[in-house]
This record gives sequence, C-alpha cells and structure tokens, in this order.
Amino acid sequence: MSPRRLACLLLAASAGSPGLGNAAPPRDELVASGLQVPTAFAILPDGRIAVAEHAGLVVALREGVAAPELLVDLRARVNNSRERGLVGLAADPGFARNRALYVLYAYEDDPARPHAPKTVRLSRIDVRSGRERVVLSGIPADCRCHIGGSIRFATDGSLFVSTGDGARAGGANALALRAQDLDSPAGKLLRVSREGRGLRDNPFWNGDPWATRSKVWALGLRNPFRLALHPRSGVPWVGDVGWRAWEEIDVAGRGANLGWPCYEGAGRQGAYASTPTCQALYRQRGEHRGPLLSYRHGPRASVTGGDFARDGAYVYGDFTRGGLRLLGAPSRELAPAAAPVDIQFAPDGSLLYLSLTRGELRRIVAPASRPTVTAAAHPAVGALVLLSSSAPAEGGPYLYSWSFGDGAHSFSTEPSPPHAYAFAGTYVATVTVTDRRGRSARSSATVTVE
Repeated sequence: MSPRRLACLLLAASAGSPGLGNAAPPRDELVASGLQVPTAFAILPDGRIAVAEHAGLVVALREGVAAPELLVDLRARVNNSRERGLVGLAADPGFARNRALYVLYAYEDDPARPHAPKTVRLSRIDVRSGRERVVLSGIPADCRCHIGGSIRFATDGSLFVSTGDGARAGGANALALRAQDLDSPAGKLLRVSREGRGLRDNPFWNGDPWATRSKVWALGLRNPFRLALHPRSGVPWVGDVGWRAWEEIDVAGRGANLGWPCYEGAGRQGAYASTPTCQALYRQRGEHRGPLLSYRHGPRASVTGGDFARDGAYVYGDFTRGGLRLLGAPSRELAPAAAPVDIQFAPDGSLLYLSLTRGELRRIVAPASRPTVTAAAHPAVGALVLLSSSAPAEGGPYLYSWSFGDGAHSFSTEPSPPHAYAFAGTYVATVTVTDRRGRSARSSATVTVE
C-alpha cells in the first residue's frame, strides 16, 4: 500500500447574501397585510415585528401567523387627525427583559376639538401592564402636519428623537422659525436619556438636564420624519420632508444647524430670507450645514429617510412618489414600493418596509450571488486536512455540502470540516452553500496533494 500523503488545505467559500449591489433585480415579498394605516415598526428580539398604526394601536406580527397580537392600545390618548397620530416606535434595547416600547404620538387633550393645536409626546410603555410613562411632552403640533416622528436608540443607550416644526404648510408663518430656537423642541433632533433628560455631552448643554436646549443635538429641521444611525460613526442621517422646492437627506452631526426655514436644500428659502432670524444665520458663515442629498420637490415628493445595510449602503424612499432607492452617484431605484413610510434592515440583511396606503409590511430580498472558492495545498503535519469556509452572517444559517473529490462527502452547518487525503494526487473539491430560503450556489477548486 502506498504511504499516506497528506495536505493542509484551505478552502475559502463565501455565500451570497441579500446584498444590494447585485445586477439581478431584487424580489419584493409580502410579509403581512391587513394593517390599518401602519406608520412605524420595530424588530423585537424574539423575531416578532411590532407595528404602530396611526390611530394608536401597536400590534405584533410573527411570520407564518395570520392574526396579529395586540401589544398597546393608545387610541383614547392619540389625536388622529391628518398627519397627527401615532408616528414613531422603538423597542427598548432591554425589551427581552423589561418589555418596554417607546412611542411618539400627538396627544389628544380635548376630543371635542380634534383640529385644534396639540402637542407631541414621547412615552415609555410597559407592554405587560400597559402602563405609560411620559418621557417628553409639550412638543408643538399646532398644525395637523410636520410632527416628525422617528425614535432610534444609540449604542450608548441614549435616544434620538426627531421633531417637526409643527407649522402650517400653506404659507410662510412665524411658527416655522421655532426650528432655529434652541429653547423650543420644535424642528429639532433631540438626544435624551431613557428618562428624558438632556445629556452632558450634548452640544448645547447648559447644566440643566430638563432644559430644552440641553436636549438638542441638531436644529433647523422642517419635518424629519425618519432617521437612522450610521453603523460605524453613529451619526444620525435624517430624511427631512421639503416645502416648496427640495427634499433632503441630512447628516445631523453634533450641533449641526440644518438650516430650515432659512434654507431649503442647499439654497436660501426666499419666503423667510428677510426675517431677522434668517438674516442672523446668513451672517454666520459656515454655521449652516447643507444636505448630503437633495432632490426637487415638484410636482410632488415626500422623502422617507431610510436605513443602513451592514456594509454601510444607505437606502431611502419617497412616500408620495413611491420607490426605494440606493444612495449613490447616481442613486438608483431598488423597488417601486408604494408609499413607504418606514424602512429598516432586518438582522438577516433583508430590507423591510411598511406601505401605508396598502396596509402591508413587505421585504426586499436580493438574489444570492455565487460563492467563490480558492484553495492552496501545503505539506501537512498530522493526519487531518483543515477545510475552512466563510459566509456572510446576514444570509445564514447555511448548509455546507462538501465533496472532496476522493469519494468522501460532508453535510453540515459547520463551515470548517476536517478531512484527510490518504493518497497523492489531484482532486477537485466542491462546496455547495444553501441558505435558509433554499437558494444555493456552488464552486470548485483543484487541489494537488504531493
């Protein structure tokens, strides 16, 4: 019998994930339907998806289960008039333990006068007891529009909350200038603790954690309906709905003045340019931070700020025009989504969005790309050959099927199975990788054992 010949073999396999750069068009799949004017959603640790409905309900969806589970009923407290309603939702990072949700909604203080000026509040809800603890209150909502509506937790546990200027859209009015006033919560990006306190490292901290300016992270926003935090820098990116001219995606760094109502897009807004507030801002060169992306409002548009994929790609939408787009030069359409009102990436890398007009939660899934395999053979010490492979975590779990070319096979979820080649020769090692939706890809490498 020939002496045993061994090799140390390294096979590196990468399986396609729901990436956004693939040439093939992605699939737009229905996850759940029958929702009543859904406005926001939050992915819970157990895989359920909590969905906020405009009138004040929060329900939980589980894929494969037809009937949603009622989590929260705020209808008696929500002013559900035009854009005012339950508009923001986030799960506490400790939800698995404390069952706490954070909600942002227009508060109904007088049901007999639903069209009167109202205020917006941020509340913490214990899903088990239904108990509400108000975290922020008194955010102006004089108009039945422009109330903002996004809540996001940062990695340090702080809360970012976007607020609108609460001013009428029909014409220029003084209420929009609140967006430039540090002592008004309107038209701001706020950063607070879970209890609603301003934080010492906020840019306008004045020593009082309950002072409005101590809670301000960025100012000069009109209707910052959705925001996301950059996965590496943690800096908020905000979709700010425009007035007459421009829709914006803004990078809201610490202390940023994003310009509204003195600026719209990169240029000055003529309807407010002569006001003392705007004249003062114009004199402060470099104070205004222009948008990362702006596009023309006319004839109709309403930007929906989006979310980041793990590789940093940013997807946003437009509620009025429809569609989801990948930010780039130029931006390109991913899917013709109808009225996307909230856009988030799921832990598995797929892209979820709510369609308000259709009452649906939907998922965008890009086709899997083919795996690649490279191999290198070296003299071995010992009896086993090491085989290793890797696949993106967001596409898993994977099944790895190895055919080593010597009649031996391996089937497992283990990406690095051991194997021994007993004889010298040339072998073709093949790996087939299958993801959880049954999509598979295969590639081979020639291995020489000496």
